[in-house]
Amino acid sequence: IFDQEYRIKTADGAYRWFRGTGKACKREGIPGITFFGVLVDVNEKILTQQAFEREQLRTKKQLEILFSAANIYLSMHLIDFDADELVDFSVVNKGQDTVHVKNAQQLIRDKINNTVNPDYKERMLDFIDFESVCERLRSKTIITEEFVSLQCGWIRVSFIIVSRDENDYPKQVLFTSQVIEEEKRREEELLLKSNTDKLTRFLNRTAYEEDLSSYAFVLPEDDFVFVSLDLNGLKYVND
Repeated sequence: IFDQEYRIKTADGAYRWFRGTGKACKREGIPGITFFGVLVDVNEKILTQQAFEREQLRTKKQLEILFSAANIYLSMHLIDFDADELVDFSVVNKGQDTVHVKNAQQLIRDKINNTVNPDYKERMLDFIDFESVCERLRSKTIITEEFVSLQCGWIRVSFIIVSRDENDYPKQVLFTSQVIEEEKRREEELLLKSNTDKLTRFLNRTAYEEDLSSYAFVLPEDDFVFVSLDLNGLKYVND
């Protein structure tokens, strides 16, 4: 029995896939061996199968990247806007399987309501509105926002483009959250150093100019008083 798929060069110089099947047998009264077989054009089937395998490989690589990235973030969700579906990759770090759930926007809203400091809640609910997210991501690959959570302090959340439709609207995005408490602490330390005189520990000229610049385009309050004094002669030295 013969059953094999192979390519044949056609009259126009192109190669096409065919499947040849057949069987060799000896017929009574007829000398020699007779071969019966069929040759079928399976080019479209093979090409479709190869495209499917390539897509599977691409998807597998993307998932491997997602699983690796899940270790970086506090939480990570893949959101499909068309299906309104959410895939939770955060559980991968806990040794669990990924979770697929519907009603993605409501789930994200519930997470915000349960974790965000009330002072930041309204701003965060505006940030995660799916309709405005789609508009904002048409010209960007990522949008971010920062807030204070009830459990972990400062958090940075991001929508990151995964795929777009033909009109450049996002089809799939990653919604990630990352603890940035340490980053914020370092920023505050650097800001304090940049605005403080190292010797006296008083606010320095940079802080003075920043405070004064806030009144450049607005009228000061009725009880605002500005006094500039040289207490120790350092202005003369600096000048």
